Amino acid sequence: VYLLVKYEFDMTGNATGIWPSFSIFLKTMSTGPAGFFQVLAGEAVWLNIILCGFNLCIPAYPLDGGRVFAAGLILKLKVEPLKAAFVTAMTAMAISTTMVAYAIVRLFTGGASFSLYLGLVGLYVFYESFELNSAVKRNDLKNHPIFGGKCYQS
Repeated sequence: VYLLVKYEFDMTGNATGIWPSFSIFLKTMSTGPAGFFQVLAGEAVWLNIILCGFNLCIPAYPLDGGRVFAAGLILKLKVEPLKAAFVTAMTAMAISTTMVAYAIVRLFTGGASFSLYLGLVGLYVFYESFELNSAVKRNDLKNHPIFGGKCYQS
């Protein structure tokens, strides 16, 4: 633990290149197993809250926010499923392109750890939304897990 702390902290004791809470984690880890598991549980709670917010608040198709967006278009705004699928796919492609572009910029400006995951999620979102757009162009939404549902058919 001492080598990790020495490597990850600068001369003044400030954390560099890691989450700020990680310094608390290292200090608490030395208090024994109880402190270790307390910090581990606390970090797991914060990670789940962040993932929930990311998953629900971004209206990109394979994420839950995209599914809510698509359902809102069809059920509340009464948009036809084919048109809603197209709008959902285009929105997800724009968001995923922005995510990948941001990840590339952050990668070259010093935020490599976070930007790698964001870039991979952005690529996955783009792939899934591209597949949805291909299904829209083929007019083949009857087998789609969301847009092929009976509740969305007119």
